Amino acid sequence: MSGGRRFFSGWSACSFVRLSVLLVLAGPAWAQELGSDPAPAARAPVEAAAPAPSDVIRARILARLGRIEDAWAELRALLARAPLDRNLREDYAEALVDWGLVDQGLHEVDALLRKDPGSLRLRRLRARVDLLRGEHGLAAERFESLAQEVPDDPVVLTDLAAADLGSGRWSRALSLYGEFLQHDPDHEGARGAYRDILLGHASRFTLTHTTLLQAAATHHADELGWKGWLGDRSWLRAGVRSGFYVQDTTPFVQGFTADIQTAFVLLGLRLDPRWMARVGLDEARRADTLRTTLRLGTAFDDGRATSASLDLGVRELLTNPVVAIPLRGTTDRLTTDVSHRLLARLTVGAHYERRHYRVSGEELGAAWDASGRAEIELLRSRIQLTLVPQLFFSQFNPSAGSPLRDRVTFLRRQDILALGILVGAELWPGLRAQIGSVGRHDVHRALTSSEVTGEARWQIGARIELHVLYTRNTEGGTVGGKEETFTGGLAILH
Repeated sequence: MSGGRRFFSGWSACSFVRLSVLLVLAGPAWAQELGSDPAPAARAPVEAAAPAPSDVIRARILARLGRIEDAWAELRALLARAPLDRNLREDYAEALVDWGLVDQGLHEVDALLRKDPGSLRLRRLRARVDLLRGEHGLAAERFESLAQEVPDDPVVLTDLAAADLGSGRWSRALSLYGEFLQHDPDHEGARGAYRDILLGHASRFTLTHTTLLQAAATHHADELGWKGWLGDRSWLRAGVRSGFYVQDTTPFVQGFTADIQTAFVLLGLRLDPRWMARVGLDEARRADTLRTTLRLGTAFDDGRATSASLDLGVRELLTNPVVAIPLRGTTDRLTTDVSHRLLARLTVGAHYERRHYRVSGEELGAAWDASGRAEIELLRSRIQLTLVPQLFFSQFNPSAGSPLRDRVTFLRRQDILALGILVGAELWPGLRAQIGSVGRHDVHRALTSSEVTGEARWQIGARIELHVLYTRNTEGGTVGGKEETFTGGLAILH
């Protein structure tokens, strides 16, 4: 800029006069030449120059930094400068899909496909949109068609495998990933997906121990189980459980011990990629008495934000309180749970359960409880911090006139407001620990209580998992009083 100023300042008035004379003398010739060939600008508007690749790259860098709105605005500005640039419009549609703006990306892709229905790039984008929207079956059909046209395209092959996995055809997805890895064994994404399918559908043996300590009773339970997939859409879980219960002597109850052995089997059926059904039987034996429990259930998971479950148990053994065991106590139970992620760091959940009790062949009463919670992620890094406000309500309605209701008792009513906090961290690769604390206030009983938990999960290699959980309540939720629970589990994948 300073050099330009020095250049112009060196011009004299005489120089300006000479330049003017030359322009006048040359003007007619220039005018004649220009008149025979009008300028292109006079015939049509000047076409805007295509945006440089660096402009698109800048938008993608902004997205990688988490500035999705800024990146989106950057691409919209480029489109405003060159609205007819087809490559830019396809880049724009692909970027929207990559950034998770699925609805906006769907609109752009469909508009482009109407103009060019045979484009491989656009058809692949359309299939990816179906995959992100949870339409795995439709996505698999589209990718299958593309794979027939371009059988050597690695991107189409891995996308088809992902769609098959989402559709429940995990064995075919495993085969496709294996075929891809034969040509590109170092592809990290394919190797990770292949490993996850193998581990997620491997047969597993589990050994679990649980101890519950109450003010006047102790519960011990050991379980040995096996779970394996029978095919793409069904799995089987079976095992045995041993329970040992001790009731202390109190002014109202004579002490005793009870030993219960149970064999169980549970069959799971995947109805479609989102829905799973379960049916099972428990056969429990105490002394010379056998008790059969029927279990039914269903679960929903859209793979994105919402999950729900519904479970029914018919004639379950009533072991809490322990005093109900010699009286042949049973429970019919209906339980439902729902969880939904509202925002990136906010998940809400609800729980409802209804139980109907029988003791010694007589109606004891019915109980229900309902709760709601919100999980607010305050910190998400190497250390996770989550705030959990909660509401809990329950009520037990005894059957009128039952002579046993004074022997088998439950808390009659609870209206609880609670606030919890969870702190979790990965101490080193494979080992994750979490501690939590909850403060509760029962408005109905004017009682304040607390709960602390400690949990650790350790993944040892690819085939061994350890899990330990400890919980201490100053006021138990079923029969009241102080409770401590310890659970330890070992899983071996085969």
